[in-house]
Amino acid sequence: KAVESDQLEQAEVFLSLGACPNILYRRRPKSELKSLLLSAEERGNTDMAQLLRKYGAVRYPATELN
Repeated sequence: KAVESDQLEQAEVFLSLGACPNILYRRRPKSELKSLLLSAEERGNTDMAQLLRKYGAVRYPATELN
C-alpha cells in the first residue's frame, strides 16, 4: 500500500524491516500482475522506483530472479 499510494518514507520503513520489494500484485481483481517497481515507473514516481531498486527490486521478478 505504501508504494501504491506514493508514501516514500513509509515504504522505506517497511523495506528496511525486510519487506520484499519484488512482490507482484493486482490493482483491481482480474487485472494483470505487476511488480511494485514497474508500477512506480509507470506512474512516473522516480523517487519510489529508486528506493525500490536500492532494496533489490526488479521490473519482472518472475523472469529476472530465476
